Amino acid sequence: MAKEFYKHLGATLLFFGVITLLKFELDLNLLGLWMGAILGTFVLDIDHLIFTYITRPDHPTSFAIKEFLLKRDFRGALLYFGQHHKEHVELSFHSAIFQNLFWVFCFFVLTSTPGLFGKGLVMAAALHLIVDEVSDLFEDEGHLRKWLFWQFKEGTVSLYATRVYVGLTGLVFLGLSVFLL
Repeated sequence: MAKEFYKHLGATLLFFGVITLLKFELDLNLLGLWMGAILGTFVLDIDHLIFTYITRPDHPTSFAIKEFLLKRDFRGALLYFGQHHKEHVELSFHSAIFQNLFWVFCFFVLTSTPGLFGKGLVMAAALHLIVDEVSDLFEDEGHLRKWLFWQFKEGTVSLYATRVYVGLTGLVFLGLSVFLL
């Protein structure tokens, strides 16, 4: 769990650090950008609570996590979740369908919102998904296909198509990043 936390936080700090340097405007608006970025880095993890309590309350990890939480053993719940988080593959916000709809939402926020808080939030959330995708692309492509395309019939998305998809999402993210400058 700590590895995931630091991986996402590190990517956010690096990306928004570069954006801050490129903007080269040290004012209070950047505080909004950074607050949105920190919140956006972890907002999609709400998906795991939705999995536990709403979409898959009957899953073995859901039972275990709920037991930890009933005992107010938050540390135990986080540790257990960290050991078993790869079992959560049917997450609503961690899917290709959601991600493509989210790109449209990001574009709307980036082009319509004057404040930097919302822009930081959506771009950090998008970065969260890309970090997960790239990480699994190099570590466990089978797992990536399982959680990214869980709404599709198994085996319909090839390894090549998965790689192309991840590459294209990276390009879309970089394209949308221009709106932060």
